[in-house]
Amino acid sequence: MLDSLGIAAIVGELAPFLGGFVQRTIQSGPLSHALRLHARGRTQWLYVTADPEWSGLWLTDRRLTPADEPKSPIALLARKWIQDARLTSMSQPPFERRVDLTFAKRDDEGREVTHTLIVEATGRLGNIILVDDAGVIIDAVKRVSSRINRVRQILPRRPYVPPPPRDLLSPFEVSPVAITAVAANTPNEPLARALPRIVRGISPMTAREVAFRVAGNTAATVAQGDPTAVVQVLRHIAAPVMPGSELAWTPSVALENGVPVAAAPYELTQAVSRESVMTTSEAIDRVHARGTQARADGQRPASVDARIIRAREHAAQRRSALSREGARSTDRDALREAGELILAYSSAISPGATEALLGDRIVLLDPTLNPIQNANSYFERYAAARETARRIPVLMAEAENQLRELDDAIDFIEIARDAGIARSIVADLESRRILAGCAEIPEKKRQTTAVPAASSRYVRGGALCLVGRSARENERVTFDLAKPSDLWLHARGVTGSHVILQADKQPSSPDDIEWAAGIAAYFSRARGEAHVRVDVVERRHVRRAKGGPPGAVTYSAERTLSVRPTAPQAGRVAP
Repeated sequence: MLDSLGIAAIVGELAPFLGGFVQRTIQSGPLSHALRLHARGRTQWLYVTADPEWSGLWLTDRRLTPADEPKSPIALLARKWIQDARLTSMSQPPFERRVDLTFAKRDDEGREVTHTLIVEATGRLGNIILVDDAGVIIDAVKRVSSRINRVRQILPRRPYVPPPPRDLLSPFEVSPVAITAVAANTPNEPLARALPRIVRGISPMTAREVAFRVAGNTAATVAQGDPTAVVQVLRHIAAPVMPGSELAWTPSVALENGVPVAAAPYELTQAVSRESVMTTSEAIDRVHARGTQARADGQRPASVDARIIRAREHAAQRRSALSREGARSTDRDALREAGELILAYSSAISPGATEALLGDRIVLLDPTLNPIQNANSYFERYAAARETARRIPVLMAEAENQLRELDDAIDFIEIARDAGIARSIVADLESRRILAGCAEIPEKKRQTTAVPAASSRYVRGGALCLVGRSARENERVTFDLAKPSDLWLHARGVTGSHVILQADKQPSSPDDIEWAAGIAAYFSRARGEAHVRVDVVERRHVRRAKGGPPGAVTYSAERTLSVRPTAPQAGRVAP
């Protein structure tokens, strides 16, 4: 699916996360992992896979959860060395299907150490390899012994050796002479088959796109493609790779009966039906999402109300639409400048002109309007774009909050495994019309009064824990029931319950704190992990997240424990 051009586009999309942190790492399938990246207020999953059909990496807004498979060694190592680490650099060898992601983290002795996650997007030979700062392999998704490859073994404690580069020309090195030579030797060979043998880093789909743009037919032979045109089209498609290029990627998906079937970082003109998208990651993810593996990654148990799933999809689509609108509104200054140029050069504009060279810029004109009217049209569009740009951040924040709240609702329902809590969460969302327009039952039959999810109370000896079982209940136990001196606990970096360990006149014992931390780990998305990191802090240091959804908080002065998730003992619920 991904060739070197697609990978280059995705590396560019990762740039905003450079310097950010990895909030969480999970194994999302037998050959797939995901890293939740956070930087500058933005959070997104980076999906990396060595699946033969999909090998590569891309950003996704889909909800990813740990797979049911036993954790692989590299999953445990990634959690140790990459989770909570900082993304310090990323690189792609020119026109190679490989990305090196380097992360920095402090070890147990406080020293900063670096590890590199190498993603080899080479189809059936694709791999994900973790190496240390000396270039020694720690582990890989696919271990390759000498029985499989005598030249290049991928095994722990072996030095990492990159795949040998193919002796081919880059899109900017290939010349019409090289194409002519192929045409002379094999004139009847399909151009789409010949190009990947000459040009480094392009996929058969890219080769078919070149053939279609040159000859109007993806099956065109080498002899039917003008060599100069082939080189020009190839360089035009690859142009955004070059530093300082004025051309940007134009990602798209090909559709069959409305279903995405192929993706590329450029416009797929070979497809009869196609759709432009904002990013190459979005294009790849849309195609991947229709596959069985993506369905397994994203499916929800029947206990989650289908309206919540539908509302989440709507919220994600709204956020994407706002992002596209925001990108378009950034060109507003060009609209104002066009209006000003028309006024400045109005006497030089011929009546009925469709465009005019004004200064050093070509400005498009409406031939039915005079210069003053054309200028006013540009100013009106500028004002509208400026107003849109002003509203976009607020609307984006609202969409982000709604998406996060729906994600939390799904998580809490799955964590609770309790029909009563699920009903109360749905009722709360209904009462605030978050599920409006997603009904499967008539409106008059809906419950419209919010039913607060009851918090759970657990006792052990003289210790008492309050446990929120929904976002609303998290809000209540933290800010209504807890005292400033109580301890607040929460599984680090994942959705979960706010747990309050109530303090009496003396501080809680280490055993009681560990007991409460085990409960916090149990009532979290990380319940299935062997060990979970849980933050502990006095309630006085917990604050509502400004502008965030219910239950969203910020906190400081915390310490972090690593504990086993522990189910509260039956019969130990306080009255």
